[in-house]
Amino acid sequence: MHLFNISRAGVCRPKGHGVTLSAETAIGVVILDDHPVVRSGYEHQLAGCPDIRLLGSFSSGKALLDWLRKQAAENFPSRTVLVLDYELGPDEVDGLSLIQSLHARYPQFRLLIGSSHAGEATVQLTRRVGALGFYDKRKDLSELANAIRTVAAGKPYPSPEAGERPAVVQPVVEPIGDTDEGERLQAYFPQLTKKEHEVLRCYLQGMTVSEIAAKLQRSIKTVSTQKQSAFRKLGVHSDMELARLRQEIGKI
Repeated sequence: MHLFNISRAGVCRPKGHGVTLSAETAIGVVILDDHPVVRSGYEHQLAGCPDIRLLGSFSSGKALLDWLRKQAAENFPSRTVLVLDYELGPDEVDGLSLIQSLHARYPQFRLLIGSSHAGEATVQLTRRVGALGFYDKRKDLSELANAIRTVAAGKPYPSPEAGERPAVVQPVVEPIGDTDEGERLQAYFPQLTKKEHEVLRCYLQGMTVSEIAAKLQRSIKTVSTQKQSAFRKLGVHSDMELARLRQEIGKI
C-alpha cells in the first residue's frame, strides 16, 4: 500500500483549520482494524482534520508489518501514531504481542489502542508493553482525533487529570520474571490492597470463596467483598473476564 492523504470534507475542524501544515507539523496516522466499517468510520472522521494525515489503513497485522518494513523513515511525519485494534481475528497475533513487537521495532511511533473492552486491567496491560493511549470504541467517534493529538504530543490518553481512570504516565516495558500469578497481579496492579491480592491469588488457583475464607481465616462475606472490590478496581465483571486477564498477563 502506498502512502496517501485523504482530503475530502469531514467532520473534524480544529481551531486554525485553514492553515496548511507541513510534514513536520502534521500528525501521521496509520490504522489497523479487521472490521471494514470501523476503518471506514475512522477514515471519514479523520478526513476533515487538516492537522492529521492518514498514511495507511490495514485489515491485518501482517499487512501492516510488511508495509512498515518497506517504508523509508522520511516517509513519516516526525509525529506518527499507529491506531491499533486490540482484538484482531483468530488467525492474527494477539494484541499484547503486536504492541510489544511494534514498540520494539518502531519506538519512534506512538501507539493508540482501540477496543470496546476498556477495563482498567486491559488499559494498564497495554501501557505496560508500550502503548501510550487507549481509545474506548464505545465512545463518540469525534473523540478519536483528540486521542490521536494527545498521544502524538507524547501524553497518555486518557490523561490522569481527566478522572476517567488512573493512567500510567509513560509506557513501561519490563520483564516480571519468574513470579506466580498473584505476584504478577501485584506487580501490574498496585492499586489492589494486600488482602485483595491474597484473595485473587487463591481464586486464580481455583479455590472457592468458602475455601479461601477457611484458608485466610476470614468470613465468607469478607472474602466475597474483597473479591468484588478487586474485580471493580481491575475493571473485571465476571469470572470469564478474570480468566481472560489471567491469559493476557501470561503473555507478557
